Amino acid sequence: MARRVKASSDSQLVVRQVNREYEAKKANMAAHLRKVQEAALVFDSFTLNYILRDQNTQEDTFSKLATSDLSDLDHLVYNETLLQSTADPNSKAVMPAMAEPSWIDPIYSFLREGILPEERKEVRRIQSKATHYVVEVDTLYKKSLHIPPTMMSAPI
Repeated sequence: MARRVKASSDSQLVVRQVNREYEAKKANMAAHLRKVQEAALVFDSFTLNYILRDQNTQEDTFSKLATSDLSDLDHLVYNETLLQSTADPNSKAVMPAMAEPSWIDPIYSFLREGILPEERKEVRRIQSKATHYVVEVDTLYKKSLHIPPTMMSAPI
């Protein structure tokens, strides 16, 4: 399980409530906030940062998908309908965020913490690829001579 979680949201209200800058006044918002705070306790650190909506396009697509008519979508899109609110105090339901291993993980681990795999061939491959990347503020970027560094993220 992840020990440190960094998340982002384009909802300034939610971010400030989670970061205890604002108070959740509505009952449903307070219930959701309690769930987030409870879930955050299992991690060594949990940070939620505010980002502009135009930097949140992938997540915005998911939120639009969740509220759209699913009857005309391709059969490869999976949908789960919750039978009760996840903010219900008696509910133990938490939406899991599963991070599967990605091709960027070994590069990030090497650049961030100096961790290399045990296989000699794999060590050379990671070291070679790592010369094209840089880690800044816990984020992996691909370097380029002609364009600004590109932020890398694990595929979903």
